[in-house]
Amino acid sequence: MRDIKIFALFISVILIFCTGKAWAAPFYEQYYQTKIKESQIGYSFVSQEEQEDADKKIIVTNKHYELKFKRLGFDVKILQDILFIEDMKGDPISFAANMESKGETINIKGRFLSPKRLHVTSIINGNTKSEEIEIKKEILFPYAINQLFQDNEKETLEYSTIDPTNDIKIVTVTAQKVGSEVLKEGNIQGEYTKYKVSIDLLPNIDSYEWYDKQGRSVKEKSSLLGLEKIASNKDQIIGNVDSYDIFYKSLIPVKTHIPDPFNLDSITYKIETQSENPEEIFITDDKQRIIHTRENTIYLKIKNQLIDSENFKYPVEASDFSDYLKSGPYITSDNPEIINQANMIIGHKKDAYKIAKTMEKWVFDEINTKDLSVNFANAAEVMKTKEGDCTEHSVLLASLLRAAGIPSKVVVGLMYTNVPEEAFVYHMWVNAYIGKWISLDPSFPNDSFSPIHIAISEYDLNNLSSKTDIVLDVIKSFTTLKISILNYSTIANNIIGVKLSESNNPLDIKIKLKDNNNNPETPIKNISLKTGEDIPSLGSEQRKKYIEESTRSGFYNFSKGNISQAKYDFEKVAKLIPYNDDFSDVKLALKLASLGLFNLADNQLKNVHDGQIWDLQIKDLKSIYYPKNIPSSEDEMLLAQALSKINFQNDPFGAISLINNEAGFDKYDYTHYLTAKAYLARNEFDKALKELEKAIDNNPDNLSYKLELAKIYSKKNEFKKAKKELDYILKQNLVDKKFIELVNTELYWLLFKDNRKDNTKSQYYLARYYGQKGEYKAAIDILNKLINNKQEESYIYELLGDYYFHLNQLNDARLSYQTALKLNKKSSKSLVGLGNILKKEGKYKGSLNEYLKAEKFDPEYPDLILSIANAYKLLSQEEIAYKYFDKLLNFDNNNYFANYNIGLMHLNSGKADKAEEYFKKALSVNPNYSDSWLQLAKVEIDKKNYFLAKTYLDAVSYLDQDNSSQYYYYLGLINKNNEDYSVARLNFKKAIELKADHREALEELKKLK
Repeated sequence: MRDIKIFALFISVILIFCTGKAWAAPFYEQYYQTKIKESQIGYSFVSQEEQEDADKKIIVTNKHYELKFKRLGFDVKILQDILFIEDMKGDPISFAANMESKGETINIKGRFLSPKRLHVTSIINGNTKSEEIEIKKEILFPYAINQLFQDNEKETLEYSTIDPTNDIKIVTVTAQKVGSEVLKEGNIQGEYTKYKVSIDLLPNIDSYEWYDKQGRSVKEKSSLLGLEKIASNKDQIIGNVDSYDIFYKSLIPVKTHIPDPFNLDSITYKIETQSENPEEIFITDDKQRIIHTRENTIYLKIKNQLIDSENFKYPVEASDFSDYLKSGPYITSDNPEIINQANMIIGHKKDAYKIAKTMEKWVFDEINTKDLSVNFANAAEVMKTKEGDCTEHSVLLASLLRAAGIPSKVVVGLMYTNVPEEAFVYHMWVNAYIGKWISLDPSFPNDSFSPIHIAISEYDLNNLSSKTDIVLDVIKSFTTLKISILNYSTIANNIIGVKLSESNNPLDIKIKLKDNNNNPETPIKNISLKTGEDIPSLGSEQRKKYIEESTRSGFYNFSKGNISQAKYDFEKVAKLIPYNDDFSDVKLALKLASLGLFNLADNQLKNVHDGQIWDLQIKDLKSIYYPKNIPSSEDEMLLAQALSKINFQNDPFGAISLINNEAGFDKYDYTHYLTAKAYLARNEFDKALKELEKAIDNNPDNLSYKLELAKIYSKKNEFKKAKKELDYILKQNLVDKKFIELVNTELYWLLFKDNRKDNTKSQYYLARYYGQKGEYKAAIDILNKLINNKQEESYIYELLGDYYFHLNQLNDARLSYQTALKLNKKSSKSLVGLGNILKKEGKYKGSLNEYLKAEKFDPEYPDLILSIANAYKLLSQEEIAYKYFDKLLNFDNNNYFANYNIGLMHLNSGKADKAEEYFKKALSVNPNYSDSWLQLAKVEIDKKNYFLAKTYLDAVSYLDQDNSSQYYYYLGLINKNNEDYSVARLNFKKAIELKADHREALEELKKLK
């Protein structure tokens, strides 16, 4: 989903910067810091000098801009260079502008043929256009603008200039003197003249500028996003960019939850603005109409677009819509690849609606990488890269439609989302003419077009200036809108949810139910109207419950061999997972891959956004489970049936028969793996080995194959070969704890069997086998039997102490460690064990003393280094703790607890970005460590990125919310920001219930009272 406000940011930056960069002398350079509400998002650099051109003196002004920020976690970078040339009188001569961002390259050059005539050549994403433009206003460039502000006594100044970065827009600026003001910030200090600046293209945006006595701009500030530009030193700003996510600033929150937003017949909205007339913001058509207005408020009713059995003849009669068939800088319908693809989709189809819907689905399926770092790529670029967000989806679909002779235009508006919370986001979709205008959303294709879309404006995108038009239309809305959902009705049934927001609601709400059953035996007998919070909704807790139930159902059906039903259950889970819930997507993908449903798993992994957190987990998942060649969906279902027979139904023979009855299965390495599992279950070891060798020949990197091979060798009593395979797996630096536990369990069982000639060692490994499985009492019994048989070795007592400690039998654990030390004074494991007991008893100094004793004997023992670091942390000796955590990472870079603690120390010292990096590293190793998620949420709340903070808290809700006071405290802060005060109170109270002395929660609750 595209955050179109990024264009507003970009354009506003440029427009502000064009309003007065002037200097008393033409030899000047200055760096400026660009900020949004104290977050630095980039910088600009301006230089001006006098040069000679053909014996004529000219003034050359260079401007360089760099912006860096995030859009829903994706890094966005925009570079821009502008060159202005004037004569010494300040008359404009020429200009050049170059802009570069991912997906978009713009080069524009212009030369004045006369004061009122301009020749312009533009190259946008490879498309060249030359034209002459008549200019009705006198144009000033930076040096001339300077003269206006230098020692000017006028109260009001007005001038026009050019924004050359978005086609050629004439910008008229009015600067009204406010007075003098003393500034002390950046590298500016002194008294400056302040102006209130109005820009004709941005009528509702308030801007202020400050100038020194030489007419030099030192500071600019806009009401748009709190954007600021301040003169600064180069060293202070180059490379110093904060992590600012602009996506979350564009959300328009709503309080009503719609459980099934794509299954709606109509919605009635109440839309309020602070200044702009809302009637001028939104378009009206046969689907979207204004049903009531009052001061700064409209009531908008939007109906679903339902196409039943109507036929739409193709080719379309489009003679009246030539503007919507053109090729341009963004909609490149003349591109050969696009024309070819359009023809392939058309085939022999004769129905324009079916062609349009097929194209919509094709675009959705083909753009696999939903990349929000792409700025505004044209369709030819999207066709090549297959990446982007809603703008890229839309320009590609519009291009395919135009290539097919179907008129099309893009629509910019708002779209409802209930993930992770209820809000409207800026979005783009497509309207197509097939005999009548219909709407298509290639980012979210559906059978119908849901009224959760609110249209603002439509565009042909035939010129570069169209992008500026989009920005200006969006700017009218996003800083002022408040949206309420008054009522909605569903398509699938006669349930109508009604929410009355105020007692003087002007709407006369009528409910009409149609009984399509036509069965007199079963008429509608009861009508129930539910209001307010009684409306059925799928909140986060209910969604979580449904996910858990459907997952259990899927696993149960899989175990019973009902694979089709299991697949249906898992697909249901996938639909329930909210957008941006990476935690649930990866968790489901892991489950699916372990069951051999690789196609479904792949679909889930495509939804994952944050590679910093999830790349390691996904790498493990694929190296453990994925075959080299993923079977087709049909073949995969049969192979899943075979796996069910082997693992759950005790029917390996049935699995072998099922596989052997299907032709062509030999091409899959996964087939040979399953056949090997089946033969192993039947104790036919040679046949199993033969099949598994075939699988490994095709896919030598699959670790499940290696584990199965070790099991076969172990069954054949070829222990060295088995251990070699297990050792190989354990050297792969995996982060999947459960798989590592499986491998270690197999290893200890193998060592138990391989050492049967040495009863002490054999029984020791048998104890480790049970300990690995968590069966500590069985392990303790085995170890005590060894001790009773006079097998008194220090390593036996060390292990015995560990298992007693796991069972919280601290006295027995202490006695075991002390006995081990009597047998071996250098037993660092026993000293660590004694330290752990003291730590559990709250005796932190004593625990540290034991750890430091152990360090003398084993200074590079990772568990010991971690214990020392944690002890220093508990004793509030942060600097020493940091050194030990850092030392541990030299031995084990993937230690999640060390990464978390270093992140915590960076956060406490004000280095939020560095802290975020370590928290994400910790989660990449152990995504089940809820403290890391909580700290990430705190980082984002501090940045006021509440939307992203909520997604991090969602992960905690799957793990440990019932025991975390911080979870409810942070949730309360998010509720408070969304003005949902009653829910905020409940969450702050819950935080206090879990931790009575939670000072911050108590203070927040006091404020709300």
